[in-house]
Amino acid sequence: MRRLVIIGALSAALTLVAAPASAHVLVDAVEPEGDGSVTVTFSFDHGCDGSPTTALAVSMPEGAQIVGDEFGAPDGWMATADDGTIRWSGPGIADGDTAQFTAQLRLSGAPGTTLLFPSEQECENGEGYAWTGSADDDPEPAPRFVATAATLDPDLAPASQTPAETSGAGTLAVAGAVVIATVAGAAALQVSGGSGRKPGPRGRRPASRR
Repeated sequence: MRRLVIIGALSAALTLVAAPASAHVLVDAVEPEGDGSVTVTFSFDHGCDGSPTTALAVSMPEGAQIVGDEFGAPDGWMATADDGTIRWSGPGIADGDTAQFTAQLRLSGAPGTTLLFPSEQECENGEGYAWTGSADDDPEPAPRFVATAATLDPDLAPASQTPAETSGAGTLAVAGAVVIATVAGAAALQVSGGSGRKPGPRGRRPASRR
């Protein structure tokens, strides 16, 4: 049975991608805060072969930013954030009990993009799960949801809009300038050739940008 996550925010209900049945670390809700950030709720409801869960680490999607240093967690659990990963740890949560964790984030991307949150679950018996698969049918898929305009920060450029694309646009501009200069130079030669005067200097090619 697939689990459907629905959130109400900004007077509109946002339907998230259905989480695969095998994903026991889930994105339960994504609530827009009205300032470009969102509060994301993660959850799990099982341990490792009956052993209680003692830690959960969640990595952010590319381009995401963690807001502040306060994170929701079960009683007695602590959280730290470092290099795009939030790690919660605390007293063992029994197998079968549901636990929820929250974080305020700013997310980057395009509406319709599936955002992945690779996660690692650790248990008292030393075992654990790496919920990092990108495919829905992966044995241990990463928690995920489909982004909407309301869940993305408009001030963060999507990951696809990289400096390389900007550089490419600049290259096209330089190439266009070269073509214009060449055409102008050819026209000048034709005019000067008809008058018998010495041709003037050709249009100079713009220096390449570095």
